[in-house]
Amino acid sequence: MEKLPLLGIIFMSLPEGILITLVALELINVRVRLKQLLLIGVLHAFFAYFVRQYAPNVIFNLLGQASVNLMIAVAITKVKFVPYTIGLALSYSVYITLESSIIGILLPAINQPILEISRNIWMRVLMFSVQVVLFFSIYMLIKRFKLHIIGNTQDSNARRG
Repeated sequence: MEKLPLLGIIFMSLPEGILITLVALELINVRVRLKQLLLIGVLHAFFAYFVRQYAPNVIFNLLGQASVNLMIAVAITKVKFVPYTIGLALSYSVYITLESSIIGILLPAINQPILEISRNIWMRVLMFSVQVVLFFSIYMLIKRFKLHIIGNTQDSNARRG
């Protein structure tokens, strides 16, 4: 897979980091301030650039990004480590499953080989945009139906919203 330029990684990693964090926090019934969420997203995007440049394969890429997200979110929001780790693992699982499903569905519709799509930044952004919209819809469903896996795990330092 071709390496994305810095601007492409930031454009894709910022919403990715925010949404993955939002879903993880919603699953464990924790609310954070918008400023904290944006800071987590920006730091996630910044570190994702380096992880994606130097990770030898997709597995190390995902583990690196999840580890960075875990450290950043726990440090910024003061949420408990173990519940957030569980929420983050589930959030990444849904995200990866969604990504695989979208590729499987859209690839025949686009009628181009996967290598061509990976080399074309606009095709990657198109695939990513569909993924973001669907993942945000999943977040809204989790929020609407209160699908929390754990009760309130929030420390007193974070704000309940």
